[in-house]
Amino acid sequence: MKRLDKYTLGRILAPTLTALAAVTFVSAGIRISQYSKEMPVELITVGDVSRLSILLLPSLITIVFPMTLLLGIIMAFSRLAQRSEIVAMMAAGVPLKRVVAPVIALGAIVSALSFAVQDVLQPWTIARAFDLIYSELPQRATIDMLAPGVMHQYGDVRVYFARKDPETLTLYDLVLVRPEAKGGASVFRAASARLSAESGRSELRLTDGRWLTPDLMSASFDETTLSIQRPPAIPVRGARKARSLAQLFATESGLATEYESSKSGRTKEELRKERSEIASRLAMPFASLAVSLAAAPLGARARRSGRSFMFAAGFAVFVVYYGLSVLMEPPVARSLTTHIVNAWVPNLALMLAGGVLMWRIDRI
Repeated sequence: MKRLDKYTLGRILAPTLTALAAVTFVSAGIRISQYSKEMPVELITVGDVSRLSILLLPSLITIVFPMTLLLGIIMAFSRLAQRSEIVAMMAAGVPLKRVVAPVIALGAIVSALSFAVQDVLQPWTIARAFDLIYSELPQRATIDMLAPGVMHQYGDVRVYFARKDPETLTLYDLVLVRPEAKGGASVFRAASARLSAESGRSELRLTDGRWLTPDLMSASFDETTLSIQRPPAIPVRGARKARSLAQLFATESGLATEYESSKSGRTKEELRKERSEIASRLAMPFASLAVSLAAAPLGARARRSGRSFMFAAGFAVFVVYYGLSVLMEPPVARSLTTHIVNAWVPNLALMLAGGVLMWRIDRI
């Protein structure tokens, strides 16, 4: 039987890994595009994209694994049916329950792995990804890297220049607005400007221009130097993904206590998001087990002409699971138990259907 188990799993692993590579590539691309609006695109290198893709992978595991495992099961059992191998197994006295057992065991292993990756690896990788997006890339930018013809907010100043020399990085027809500590802002206009770094500071050297002070006093200059501060790190968003399950529970407890005393609408919304994240962390990793329980018995009963049926059944499993996930998401804050139970409904629905199919698999 061990040889049969290895053979069945081998037929599933090949298409599953192929689908995993394709779906992961697409999913990582979509996730990067979602963050692209918050990254200075002109500063992103191929190495940054590769690093970000790797760092975002653990956060995609619970979504990608069930989908690719479902595809693998469908494709594997369709091929076995096409070659009449399932019929041969049954003729040899192997019950179909025994044929699908290693597939369900694989689903359980993948679910356990997903849970571990999500709770241990994901917080660390997401924190590193956010550090790259919100800190490292913005800090890498300098004024002479900005696009011409657009008014930019750069740190605490606003800057515009009509054009720049790509070789010398000289900026032409520059306007710079700098807020002053005592209130108001100074405006600098210059025919040209160049950025230089001296003594660890960034300085913008303006030539042939005028300076307008906050009290509207004007003065011309042949050359002047302004100290330029690089933009600060952007506040990190989506920090829930960068916390472990234990940290999420601690935050949820604190928010629940705060809401009981303040009844603040904002606190209630934060509490809903925290509880939804906890419920998702406790339910989504087990989607792989639920999918294997439902898809494996369906696949084992496939006929030689049933490839279309298998793909239709797989699509139905996908729609049922993710449809229920959306429908059962509480729109407002409920108790933590309610959030967790609702998140588990899609898993339980597929597991129940899989249990019925397993019970009847050798009777049909």
